Amino acid sequence: MLKSLTMAALVAASLAVSGTAQAQQTQMRAATDLTQYGTVVDIVNEDFSKFSAGSETAPDFNANINTTYSDSKVPYFENVDAKYTSQPRWGASFAYPAGGAVCLYSTDEDFVSHINTPIIDASGHGGLTFIRFRARLLENVGNYPGLGLHVIDFSQNPTNGSYLLIKQVKGVTTEWQEFEYIIYNGTSKMLVNINDENNRKVLIDDVRVQQVDQYVETPHLLPHRAYTGNSFKPAWNKVEGADKYLVNVYNSDIDGNIGDILAGNMETTDTTCTVRGLLPGNIYRYNVTAVSGGRMSLPTNNAELYDLVTPVLDPVESVEDGKFTATWNKVPNALYYNYYVYEEKPVTEDGDVTVIDENFDNVTDWGGGSFGWTADEQPTYPNEQELGYLANVNQTGFTATCWAPLQAGYVALDGWNYFYDVVKNVRDVDFVTYDIKKYAKLETPEFDLSKDEGRMHISVDLWGTYAEDNLDKENNYPAYQVNAIVALCNYDFTLGGYVEAETKHCVLSEAWNTFTADFTKGTENSKIVIYATDGPGFLFVDNLKLTQRYEKGESLSRPVVFNPGLVQPKVDVTLPEGYQANNYYQRAQAVSQRDVYLATRQYTFYSRLSDPDEVYAAPTAIKDVTADSVVKASVEGDNIVVVGTAGEQVTLHTASGACVAAVKSAANSVSFNVPNHGVYIVKVGTKTLKLTK
Repeated sequence: MLKSLTMAALVAASLAVSGTAQAQQTQMRAATDLTQYGTVVDIVNEDFSKFSAGSETAPDFNANINTTYSDSKVPYFENVDAKYTSQPRWGASFAYPAGGAVCLYSTDEDFVSHINTPIIDASGHGGLTFIRFRARLLENVGNYPGLGLHVIDFSQNPTNGSYLLIKQVKGVTTEWQEFEYIIYNGTSKMLVNINDENNRKVLIDDVRVQQVDQYVETPHLLPHRAYTGNSFKPAWNKVEGADKYLVNVYNSDIDGNIGDILAGNMETTDTTCTVRGLLPGNIYRYNVTAVSGGRMSLPTNNAELYDLVTPVLDPVESVEDGKFTATWNKVPNALYYNYYVYEEKPVTEDGDVTVIDENFDNVTDWGGGSFGWTADEQPTYPNEQELGYLANVNQTGFTATCWAPLQAGYVALDGWNYFYDVVKNVRDVDFVTYDIKKYAKLETPEFDLSKDEGRMHISVDLWGTYAEDNLDKENNYPAYQVNAIVALCNYDFTLGGYVEAETKHCVLSEAWNTFTADFTKGTENSKIVIYATDGPGFLFVDNLKLTQRYEKGESLSRPVVFNPGLVQPKVDVTLPEGYQANNYYQRAQAVSQRDVYLATRQYTFYSRLSDPDEVYAAPTAIKDVTADSVVKASVEGDNIVVVGTAGEQVTLHTASGACVAAVKSAANSVSFNVPNHGVYIVKVGTKTLKLTK
């Protein structure tokens, strides 16, 4: 099913939603003196002097300020008669003149009163835009939850905008007050909407939207680096003419309220610095100001630092019959953990090795459900599975966002999320990490793809639907073909996240297409990501295969155990059958989530996967065995009991040296069940003993 956001839903969005959204702006009671930073540029300056009918205490509720423009392509939210405003094409509903101010008042609880600016160009001056207005309640009737302030971008799609800001304006009283907000990502086509959904009489006046032609430009924040829990490195672009930069770091709460200062006006001439003295798990906000001589730029937004340290795995002391319990430290702010066991299998000859061969034939969500969904009966709301884990697949460890398992044995990705969300919101610099991009995507686990100098071959079957909705038809907009991007992403230890090293754009059709490509930049820490792009329909994915050339003696490493969503830092693990022949390593990562934009939306962020930690090492065959040794072992019935084994790798071999059982022992003794008579070799660490049962 194709979903569409109507303009009514955008412009008259629920105030309850705005209260939970993460805002990237600051409200200040005292207006900022912008003239100290440069020349003020007015984009909107409306005093509503032409709303002269009525008075502040008695608005004219019989007046009709709305009109219908002859231009049929003008949306209804530009419906205020031009004679009432200094700029044409304002929009309003349930708005009335009040003696030189606007009174918002809806008597119907199902309708929201609002007034919005024309669509304006706020893309200049780095997009840094000040929004100011005055507001007061006409009557003192109980506690007032607040106004809604929404800034909506239409630069990507003229009928389906995306939020640049959703904010609840608290503190409105019966006294006039000025409210000021800053957004750092103004666009070429955006509007400011002020609304009330509480059926109160609210007066609005002196709406101004301003930018500053600054003497010194505000830096642009880049993703922070090197978070350790006790320190991090903020980063930003170089500002032309800047002599130095000032960095401020503050304690913060989860709602973005600023607390005590941790680091004040740290000076640096570089575009990064190291901030120390953090406490793991605490939330911080930081900003950067550029300085040139005696002039300073406006500071950047207060970017959030809310990160996760990498879990530290405890050593596995004993693997018995392929089973053990894995544990690790609790990570502050982690909601849950993902745990992996990687198998390392030696390659016996030169040639192409299949790293991934996934047909998704039996794919389900992690709970085992496929919900009966098919290409003809598509999931209505894949957003309910914004973060998902694939189960019943050949290659464990897959994750997906905005996805669904289809009964026919393939995966659906909801391209609506790319089309209506990512393209617009990627400019948001409050969440400067890549996770904020709400792509619908399928991700492999991390692999070592450094073999053959990073070259590999990928094949995948893709099918993109062709879709349009009623709004498209009414406005004669074209339907959209869903396409795909296949990306090789490598972990960047400096940035602390995966970055796209190579991308291949796949132009698709409404039928299965087999896409093949060669990539050349694999590293020891790589993954493959498939994105749904370009249209609001679905991308179907099947038969993903990755091959790479190996040389004899190299080892293929890939996850064979995956336990996601663990609330506690502990899990019982069973290695695959025949585990004795290979080496195994464990890895873990912490996971958390934050609300963003809408109450129903979250972004998920991860710690770095821990470094591989050995769980089990395959014993090698024994060729030279002494007849006697310091190893102490005895035959007791059908068991061979070995003592003095604490902390040692203990293995049992046939007379020819082949390993038949192995355990890393935490106890002082190990017992092997041996029903057959014959000669056996016991090895404890590097010591051996031959005995006969």
